Amino acid sequence: MISETTDNEAEYLDLPVNAAGGYTVMTIRPVVECGPERPANEALAILEILADEYIAQVFGEETFRLAIRDNLVLIIPFPTPPDYAKTLELAAILIERINPRYPGKITIGIGDAVSNLESLPAAYRQSLRAAEEDFFIGSGQAIHVRDIEPHSGDVANLDYVIPDEILEAIRLGKPGEVRLRTKYLFEKLRDTAPRRIEIVQALCLELVIGVNRMLSGSRIFDNPGERPNISWDTLLQLTSFKEMQEWLRDRLAVTAEFVRAKRSARSLLIVERMKREVEEHLSDELSTQSLGNKFKLTPNYVGMLFKKETGKTFLEFLTGRRIEKAKELLRDPSVKLYEIADAVGYADPDYFTRVFKKHLGRGPSQYRGDVLT
Repeated sequence: MISETTDNEAEYLDLPVNAAGGYTVMTIRPVVECGPERPANEALAILEILADEYIAQVFGEETFRLAIRDNLVLIIPFPTPPDYAKTLELAAILIERINPRYPGKITIGIGDAVSNLESLPAAYRQSLRAAEEDFFIGSGQAIHVRDIEPHSGDVANLDYVIPDEILEAIRLGKPGEVRLRTKYLFEKLRDTAPRRIEIVQALCLELVIGVNRMLSGSRIFDNPGERPNISWDTLLQLTSFKEMQEWLRDRLAVTAEFVRAKRSARSLLIVERMKREVEEHLSDELSTQSLGNKFKLTPNYVGMLFKKETGKTFLEFLTGRRIEKAKELLRDPSVKLYEIADAVGYADPDYFTRVFKKHLGRGPSQYRGDVLT
C-alpha cells in the first residue's frame, strides 16, 4: 500500500505510481579531470545534456532524472520486472553512447530492482555504492550492486601501525621499505569494508600530512627551503584506487630517497668534522662518548657513522691516526719516546710501544733506527 505522501511525491516527480515491473535506480558517476578550465558544475552540465539526449532512447520516456551532488540519478519504471542481465545491458548501451562525446568517462551503478516507491532510497544507496566501486575496479563501465565482492576487513580494525612504519622508513631513508609498506597498506585498504573513496583519501591525506610534518621537524635539512614537500592537492584529484596507490607510493619513495641522499651527505660532513677533531686532539682522551658530547650525538650513532663512512670502527680509525702521527714524530731524533707517546694520547709509554709494535710488527725504537739509517 502506497502512502498518500508517497503518492503525492510520485506525482510531483512525474513518476508512475504503480509501475507494473517496479523500479530500478541507476547512478551515473562522471569521472573527468576538473579544474579552472573545466569546473565540476560545467562537466555535470555537459553530462546532463548528453544524458537527456539518450536516456529516453535507451530506457523510455518515463525515466526520471535528477542531479545529486556531482552525479546523475535515474529512476526507471519497467512494465515487467527487469532482470540483472537486462539492466546491465541497458546501462552498457547508455555508456557506449555517452562516453565518446563526453570529456571524461561515466560509470553507471545499478541497484536491485524494487517493487514500490518506498524502497527507492535504499535502491539509490545501492546504486551509489556500485557507482563508487569504479574507484577500485576502474571507470567507464556498468557495475551492479550484486557484483561488488564482499570484503572481510573492517575499517575499524585497520592496522594503523602501517602508516607509522612508512613514516619511520622515510625518516631512515629506506625507499625500498617505503614501497613495500605502501603496497601492503593499499592491499589492506582494498580488502576493507566499507570500501569508500573518502576513507582511502582520508588515510592517504593523513599520511602525507604526517610526512610533511616529520620533514619540517627534521634536523638533516640545514636550509628549510630544501625540504621536500608532498602536495596533497594532487592527491584529492586522483580518480582511481590504482592511481592513488601509484602516486602515493612514488612520492613517498622519492622522498625517502631524498632523505637517504641528504642523510648520506650530512653523515659524510659530520664524519669529516669529527675526523678533524681527532687530528687536532690526538693527545687528548678521545672516545665515541667525547665526540658524541661535542657534536650532540649518541655514542652508538658516532660509532655507526665512522663504520659507515670509513669502513673502520672509531677505535680502529683513532689508533691508525695516532700511529701515523707517531711515525712522523719518530723521524725527529731529538723527541723522546715518552714525549711521542704523550703527544699521540698514550700516557703509558709501555702501552704505546705494545700498540705500535702490534700495528707495524716492530717497536718505535726499531722503527726510528730503520728510518734514520
